[in-house]
Amino acid sequence: MTLPRGIRSAGLALVSACLVLLVFTAFADKPLNRGLETASLDLRFRLRGVRPPGPEVAVILVDDRSLEALGRWPLSRTLFAPADLREASRIAAEALTGEHNQALRAALKRLADSDRDGRFAVAIRASGHVLLPIGLSFVDTLGEPAWLSQSTYVRFEKSSLMPVFPLRPTSAVLPIETLAVAAAGLGHATIAYDRDGAPRYDYAALPFEGDFLPSLSIRAAAAYPGVVWPEVALAPGAGVRIDDLMVPTDRAMRLLINYRGPRDTFPSFSFADLLAGG
Repeated sequence: MTLPRGIRSAGLALVSACLVLLVFTAFADKPLNRGLETASLDLRFRLRGVRPPGPEVAVILVDDRSLEALGRWPLSRTLFAPADLREASRIAAEALTGEHNQALRAALKRLADSDRDGRFAVAIRASGHVLLPIGLSFVDTLGEPAWLSQSTYVRFEKSSLMPVFPLRPTSAVLPIETLAVAAAGLGHATIAYDRDGAPRYDYAALPFEGDFLPSLSIRAAAAYPGVVWPEVALAPGAGVRIDDLMVPTDRAMRLLINYRGPRDTFPSFSFADLLAGG
């Protein structure tokens, strides 16, 4: 029996499509195919064009001008905290005169210059919106402190996919405890580079010491609409649920970054200008 020409053409097209799909599946991670895929992704971003960001995000840069004005890196943490108490103490010290006030004047000056971390922690806690980064490493060091578990995923959803974790950090560079426990949360700042060296992905979760650490961007995405962290759910190998929003990932928990545009798309300001009130 001879099949109609239309059915034969449709069957041939289906077989061809299956062969193409099979080839790309078998060789998906080969350099040539991966290069074509990333080039296609970059082209689609360029064709889409810049999407102007909203007023919610600004970038404060510790740039060369800031270092020239404020001193070498790392900057003193006194620069990051409100100066009310420090300035009040300094003004009070300068207002005291007479020999009988020398001891009090010296004590006020010491107060103005002391406990930098404590003042910064007070400012962080008073804000309630400060998230601090975690630097992950693959060199064994001491285990995690107990307070780090407060920033790991605590809620999980079922997933039909088996997660794959190519990155398994073994240690972490953490903020000092005084600042960490005052912060609204912590998130890792690991950047995932593609084969060509371009940063295209964010790891929404990474395994660490029996827990799963979220990325700083996931913490920010949850904090902005006011979703409390224990309500954020991790679906291993599938994604992260933030309230009614499901953020999809691949099995390695990689999230493809939807770039708004090239460098300088977001408004940026010098840290020195911020301190000067500019």
